[in-house]
Amino acid sequence: MAAARGLVDVVIPTYDAREIVIECVRHLEDDAIASRVVVDDVSGDGTAAAVRDRCAGVEVLELDEHRGLAHALNAGAALGEAPYVLFMNNDLIAEPGSIGRLAEALAADPDAVSAGPRLLEADTHATQDPYRPRDYPTLATMLVRLLGIERLWRRNPWSGGHLRRRLSDDEVTRVDQQPAGACLLVQRKAFEQVGGWDERYWFWYEDVDLSRRLAEIGPALWVGPATLIHEGMHSTSSWPKHEQQRRLYLGTLRYAQQHLPAWQAWVVALTMLSTCLPRWLGAALTRRPSAPVYRMLIRESLAALAGRETIGRIPPGQARRRPTHQSTPAGVRSE
Repeated sequence: MAAARGLVDVVIPTYDAREIVIECVRHLEDDAIASRVVVDDVSGDGTAAAVRDRCAGVEVLELDEHRGLAHALNAGAALGEAPYVLFMNNDLIAEPGSIGRLAEALAADPDAVSAGPRLLEADTHATQDPYRPRDYPTLATMLVRLLGIERLWRRNPWSGGHLRRRLSDDEVTRVDQQPAGACLLVQRKAFEQVGGWDERYWFWYEDVDLSRRLAEIGPALWVGPATLIHEGMHSTSSWPKHEQQRRLYLGTLRYAQQHLPAWQAWVVALTMLSTCLPRWLGAALTRRPSAPVYRMLIRESLAALAGRETIGRIPPGQARRRPTHQSTPAGVRSE
């Protein structure tokens, strides 16, 4: 394959993870990279200033308002012009040459429009199975997740196909599956053709939705030789379970409405309602902080059952705005 030079704009969204994102950026020295953009989603830990001070040649985009992960990713992508865009989590460490190998694989396949690398455990360097390409969700997939079956039976036939039929770790493989959204290289022309990330998602399932829309244009690639170390779940591991479920369930409802037949989306909403009702009742009786979250999810489930579109609205308590005197207008580059 020909060397891929200056083909990739890297976009890294971050929130209150100053040292983590700086470590990520410092490992992005590949010749394939045209630009590196850190999108600061209204952090309160001085991330923007620290990146400018300690990482030369990095563009920093400070958002004025938190409007969801999809919005941050779109804003970062809009700053570049390279033929490929690499969207990556801030807790990834690119091994030498990995971005180039990823770009070369995509450039070598004229029909492919996206590619995902192999993510490794930080301590053992073993391949992270949860981040292998997965089949697109079906009704059965969503039900085994909502009902907790997936947690008890990871290799189940409905959502565990990536574990039952593992792809080669050493080859570049065309897949009709979804590469992990934690690190996704996308052909810019195809990305723009499908309209970018859907900002009606808040957090979770927006990556599945994007890959599914891209798959209508061309296949995805699994690039085993391109490897990045993944610390994993830095932004979500500290969340209470009910906060994780808030985002996951809202994304599930929206994805079901977009990509499943109407009757199947109705079944998903009914299942979600049946799982949230007892949780809300138990939390309300014991006055746990999860009660308002499950009450909101019950309302959203009922709305979906009535045929109303689900939009991942950010709760008032989760909203963030940058103080006016600290604001950098959206779209302004700073280095």
